[in-house]
Amino acid sequence: MISIVTVTFNAREHARECLRSVISASPMAGDYEHIVVDNASGDDTAGMVAREFPGVILVRSGENLGFARGANLGMRRARGEHLLLLNPDCVLPAGAVEGLVRFMDDHPRAGAVSPMLLTPEGLPQISYARFPRLVPHLLGLSPLGWFVPGRFKDTGFGGVPPAREEKTHREVDAPAGSCLLVRRAAYESTGGMDERFFTYYEDIDWAYRMAQDGWLRFYVPSVRVTHDMGATWRTLPDGLQLARSYEGKYLYFTARCGRLGGPLVRWTTVWCARFNVLIGTMAARLGIRGGSWGRKLAFNSALLSAHRTYLRGRA
Repeated sequence: MISIVTVTFNAREHARECLRSVISASPMAGDYEHIVVDNASGDDTAGMVAREFPGVILVRSGENLGFARGANLGMRRARGEHLLLLNPDCVLPAGAVEGLVRFMDDHPRAGAVSPMLLTPEGLPQISYARFPRLVPHLLGLSPLGWFVPGRFKDTGFGGVPPAREEKTHREVDAPAGSCLLVRRAAYESTGGMDERFFTYYEDIDWAYRMAQDGWLRFYVPSVRVTHDMGATWRTLPDGLQLARSYEGKYLYFTARCGRLGGPLVRWTTVWCARFNVLIGTMAARLGIRGGSWGRKLAFNSALLSAHRTYLRGRA
């Protein structure tokens, strides 16, 4: 049996399409269970699931637990030997689960695998991440990063969308958590996701702990799953999504690099954002209004606003 776990929050229409796709795909010839953990949605997502999908195991959390706690809640209820985390903004095609399970069965040390994620238009998305590194990350954030070759700095997840034609699997640091097949033994040995994370970076942190425990992680592009990335978070107030992502980043560096790692990255992020806003404002006053300058000014202004509004006093 395989257990599918979907965590929902104000994603009723996407969740409906996701659940329909699972029923249509009928994974493992119907030998599966689908657990939906609803994080106290205000759009009647839970009610829709209860009315329209009686075969689904519905867990009403009573509050917005975030993704990590919600996923753990669902996985604790799961009975399958394989656990599939499936975001509600994913559409599962027929054969996808079988492809991932078959790959995992062929690779006994594989703890987690992810497919190629595609936009609704069929374009590849970034489907895995590199483990963030403290010194290259700080270097990439700083003004020195403008003059340093890319291989020495690290400012993002590390990776580009793959070619649509790519089919060869590869070992990666962190498969994407949007559609992530996990071996039960890997889940049990690591204890699931770190519940200090609300959302963002929890899947990367989990993959890091799997690596420490000896489990391999793979990206399998021969399996494709459609993912309307950010569908839930587009409903959030301005700045909250940005704040959540940076909150996850700071917690990741605290967990992986010691108690000063997160605060150091936060301090560098904020001061570099202030510097970029200053440079962008001066450029605008001098009549330099190129697209990149405008985007840099807008993003860094939004980043500072997100810190003031949502992350004040938090590492």
